[in-house]
Amino acid sequence: MTWSDMSPKDVLDGLAAAGLLPQPRFTAPVVVDMSIDRLRSSYRGAIIGTAIGDALGRPAEGRNASLLRKRYGLLTDFQPWRGWTGGPKGTITDDTQMTICVAECLLANTGRLDPGDLALRFIDWLPAGRGRGHTCVEAVNRLLAGVPWHEAGIASAGNGAAMRAAPVGLAHLDDFNALRHDAALSAIVTHRDPMAVASAVAHAWLVARLAAMAPGTLDPAILVHDLSDAISDLHDPGAVERNWHHRRGKSGGTVRLSERLAEVPGLLSLSPKEASEYFYCGAFVLESLPMALWHFLRFPDDAEAAVIAAVMAGHDADTIASMTGAYAGAYLGEEAFPARWRGEDLEYGSELTDLADRLLAVARDAQSAGTAEVSVRDRIGGCILGGAVGDALGAEVEFLSIEEIRDRWGPAGITSYAGHGGVGHISDDTQMTLFTAEGLIRANNRSADRGLCNVPAVLYRAYLRWLLTQDRDPGSIPWDEFGSGEPSGWLISRRELWERRAPGATCLSALRSGGMGTPDHPINDSKGCGGVMRVAPVGLVANEPFRLGCEVAAITHTHPTGYLAAGAFAEILSGVILGQRIPEAVTAARERTLGEEGSRETVAAIDAAVELATMEPTASPETIESLGGGWVAEEALAIALYCALTARDFQGGVLAAVNHSGDSDSTGAICGNLLGAALGAGAIPAMWQHELAEAEVVTLVASDLASQFTDDRSRCEIDRYPTW
Repeated sequence: MTWSDMSPKDVLDGLAAAGLLPQPRFTAPVVVDMSIDRLRSSYRGAIIGTAIGDALGRPAEGRNASLLRKRYGLLTDFQPWRGWTGGPKGTITDDTQMTICVAECLLANTGRLDPGDLALRFIDWLPAGRGRGHTCVEAVNRLLAGVPWHEAGIASAGNGAAMRAAPVGLAHLDDFNALRHDAALSAIVTHRDPMAVASAVAHAWLVARLAAMAPGTLDPAILVHDLSDAISDLHDPGAVERNWHHRRGKSGGTVRLSERLAEVPGLLSLSPKEASEYFYCGAFVLESLPMALWHFLRFPDDAEAAVIAAVMAGHDADTIASMTGAYAGAYLGEEAFPARWRGEDLEYGSELTDLADRLLAVARDAQSAGTAEVSVRDRIGGCILGGAVGDALGAEVEFLSIEEIRDRWGPAGITSYAGHGGVGHISDDTQMTLFTAEGLIRANNRSADRGLCNVPAVLYRAYLRWLLTQDRDPGSIPWDEFGSGEPSGWLISRRELWERRAPGATCLSALRSGGMGTPDHPINDSKGCGGVMRVAPVGLVANEPFRLGCEVAAITHTHPTGYLAAGAFAEILSGVILGQRIPEAVTAARERTLGEEGSRETVAAIDAAVELATMEPTASPETIESLGGGWVAEEALAIALYCALTARDFQGGVLAAVNHSGDSDSTGAICGNLLGAALGAGAIPAMWQHELAEAEVVTLVASDLASQFTDDRSRCEIDRYPTW
């Protein structure tokens, strides 16, 4: 087949412009504090519940409630099926089949939804599809004819998009933006109607939220309020309701899905018959999704009663009961369903359990990328060493375009150290980071000895010692304001730090000027990345990381963006050290930065990085360069955040951060700091650690910093870290 050769970015940009892809939003993180056994039961419950409702509702589909009662009395057990293609009791339909397609797509792509892959799975599904919806069939036939996945979808708000979206919620249990993005993509392959997209997001969100809740904690009003908020900003112009004459005097009109869902908590006193008359139970998400949610909330502690009631309402019974089963299973766990429904009669029962377990494993792997179980000491070591590794990888390509990088090292760009003999060498970024760490240790010693300390002043003297390593002329260093001109301490004696490695012009000129910049007393208007690239140690140990990060960066860079980006980065690292996942730490730092005067550029850069991570979860040089070159503070921060947010491991994130046409060593260092702090030193490839020329001095400083500021708070020797 011939599909579009448009770039992925152009495709996603077009879908966003059409209002079909949700824009990233900053939200409070969802706290998932469950035992692994409880989570496993919820994941299995959501997937098995989908199939149970589908199989139980299959004989009820297309019949009204009175016909169902006349024929079956009450449908409480699976029935053999003699319509369509026939099958034994417990046979599922397209609802479960397409849910399996979505789950397998997520599992094949490490938890993210690849719509091209999903389109191919739908093509394979079509010949075996049972009870196939007209919209899905038409869209898949268009795919077979070569129409691109992003154009094949039909302008229909049918149920096919929502009914299959549960696995997306399970893959992104605590990642709101990834959930919305992937659920929308899962819908667009067959349904390009905005309400259909909103319904897929809503179903996935409900499954995720309910799986993260402990039984007995449900408040219907809060749940539905948050659900309506989760989809309220999606482009859904509404649709004309089909069943308005049952609405107690209301006339027909256009209704948005979020508006209809918001009505559900106020109608829980209705009987099932009254509710089905109010919402109706057709193959239209304005009816089916509110109806499924109503059935679950009407019987929140009784999965069996909820599913049976959904089945007995008739019409599109298999889909509504399937979604109801997903909610009940996610909230109550698999054990909430009767054993007769979970037994061998349920088609694909063991396969569905396996899919659920694998989705849980993928979700936990994604969480561990931000919250590896490592000690604070290991996080500090990982941050300092990770920054040095990223710096050394990027130093070889800092002034090259991506075309030149690819010409020299191949399509993948640089993937290992390129120094003589395969050795990596740090640049000024890590040199200044080490002197930042040294200054913090010395400030702590001074505070312990004298009871007070001007920390930025001590850091200023540390940077003057670094300046000496670059100018090599003690007489040119403006020591006098802060005491003796004699350089002291052990770090200045390390000859490998006296190498001149492309030091930043602003850092040199500011330190040579004899004046120490502060946010209130600017000495220049520079917002270069020289402040943010050296500030990592502040985020690891400071009590007020944002404030001190700003003050430390402003010693040389006094444009607000130059020091606010550094403060934001220090705040992010502080959150990660305390156990936050990277997205949570970014959200908190963004909020901390927002209220500062002159923060517009920094906040916009953080927003751009988060949005790009949602829209383009696989980093490439082309997507990275949409954030800028990294030569200025906010761009360097944005590039590093984007690469860290999309990283599957330390290696992949750092390589993405250095392979572009901009300030590769700074973006590599900042990204390496962040991923090293999140994952610990053990996540850094051993080869990169062993072949780093300055590894010894880097690890010594990191160890001393950790010893000084971790719980044991052991003092570092005064002769090695004097108090000035």
